[in-house]
Amino acid sequence: MRKGGWRCVCWYFIMQAERYVLTAAALGAAMSAYIWLVQGDDIQELLHTIPNAVIGVAFLLLFTTGISSAGYYYSIPISFGCLRKHAFWGNLLMNALMITECLLLYRLMGSLMHVEQPDVVCMISSFLIVEGISKFLGIAFIKWGKAVYIAITIVVAFICGAIGFAVAYGVEFEKIWFLMFIDGKGRMQTMEWSIMAVGSIIFAAANMGSWRVIRKFEVRT
Repeated sequence: MRKGGWRCVCWYFIMQAERYVLTAAALGAAMSAYIWLVQGDDIQELLHTIPNAVIGVAFLLLFTTGISSAGYYYSIPISFGCLRKHAFWGNLLMNALMITECLLLYRLMGSLMHVEQPDVVCMISSFLIVEGISKFLGIAFIKWGKAVYIAITIVVAFICGAIGFAVAYGVEFEKIWFLMFIDGKGRMQTMEWSIMAVGSIIFAAANMGSWRVIRKFEVRT
């Protein structure tokens, strides 16, 4: 029963990850097409905005799933009889697949379209930070309810604005976000790994908090 339960919940989260990757690709392409139509640029400009748009939507999807993980992605599998630890690890599997596939898609599209891309370490660190912050907000939403709703709305609006800015002004955004590149190789590497350390700490702390929450979930059928 437990092995079957793990296989079931594993498949459930894998399918969710694939849906989010496809959604990021579709929405990113649609967003780029809309900006291309509005600005009237040539087709080359459209192709250059697609990778940034896809990765931007991926960040937003990861943020929203992190907020809803404690209230939805944990509780739904548990309600069907899977173990709490299976729901917890299944959610991590979903996020890992989503991050990995979106990064691979981003790198592939960037290489094919000759788009300048930030370092992989910085991208992974950014994903860890977004995932961690969103889970902290999800935990806070469960504990304090509507008191956190306004804060979450503000953060989502800020992220949406940042994504729109990144897509519309991709080159300028990269120059601002990765100023470390102009200060020399040694400084760049130090900052990259410092950001990775911060992202790992936020990610670990958020998921430890999520585990404490999921352990107290009431099982309902």
